[in-house]
Parts: sequence; structure tokens; C-alpha cells
Amino acid sequence: TDTTNDIDTTVSVLRNSGTIANYTHADDEDGMKNALLTKKFDIAVCEERIEDIEPLSLIRLLKQNKINIPLIVLIDEFDEELTVEYLQIGAHDAVSSKNHEHLKLVILRELKSLEYSRQFESLEKQLKETEDRCESLMENSQDAIAYIQEGTHIAANSVYLSKFGYDDPDDLIGIPVLDMVDP
Repeated sequence: TDTTNDIDTTVSVLRNSGTIANYTHADDEDGMKNALLTKKFDIAVCEERIEDIEPLSLIRLLKQNKINIPLIVLIDEFDEELTVEYLQIGAHDAVSSKNHEHLKLVILRELKSLEYSRQFESLEKQLKETEDRCESLMENSQDAIAYIQEGTHIAANSVYLSKFGYDDPDDLIGIPVLDMVDP
């Protein structure tokens, strides 16, 4: 924004709702770039009427630097067409700067969404690490190990393959366990 008066009001509204709210103010593009590249933020709020920072340049900066935070654009008056335009270029919402309650609700929604997104990324990382550990265990085990789902082979280690006379794991994939039982 051009001034910090509106920010102070918004931060006060957020704090009164029980949200921890701190901010860094940037009034030009260099200040914005410096802040975004040196600190970690949960959300970006940008007024559309600032001469030195356009929401589109902020969106580009966020995308180029893979900064995954929502951007809320503050507009003077609510305008459906303008809101749609901002959504199309990558903003998460456009809110009238005069409606502090609406802005608060949008920020709280985006923060909750960001929390879920970060939890998902963390769980995805944990799943990948778990899969890698299981794969390592299978490959390095001296025991025969096979992963069987609904009676069909999904994966097997080399010891298991050699016990049943297979050279290539792909030859075993999809074969039902019952087909391997000798009558």
C-alpha cells in the first residue's frame, strides 16, 4: 500500500479475531521483491491503485520464485468484472478495501487453505520417504519379500524372484499367488 493506515486497521481487525498478525510494508516494487525473497510470509495483500506496484507484477514475482502464498487484491469498490479479472491472472480474491470484515474473512479462509496445503505437502513428503524406506528394505533384505494386493503380486525383491524362478520383477507383476501354488 501507499500508507500503513489501512494495514494497521486490517491487522487490528485480524488480531481482534484471535489471529496472530504481523506485516511487512512495501511501497515500491524493489521493496516488495526484497521482502518476499528474504522473509517468509503466509499471505500477500496488495492495493490495486498503487502506482509503483501492480498486482500483476506481484503475481509474476510469486510464480517466478515459486512462493506459494495467496494474494488478495484490495480494490476501491467491489466490482464483479474486476474481481474475475484478478482471479484469472492468479490472485486468490479481490476485496473492497472499505469492507474490513469481508477482508478479514477472506484472509482467514486463505490462511486455513494455506495450512491445509502445507499439511498436504508435508504428508506427501512423509509418504514418499516411507515408500523409499520400504523399497530399500525390500531390496536390501536377505529374506524373500513380496507385496501382494488382493491376491496379486505388486512387487517383489530379488530373493523372492529367485525362489520362484523369475529373473525380471515385471514377469511376476500381476500374477495371482494362487497360480503359484503347486497342486
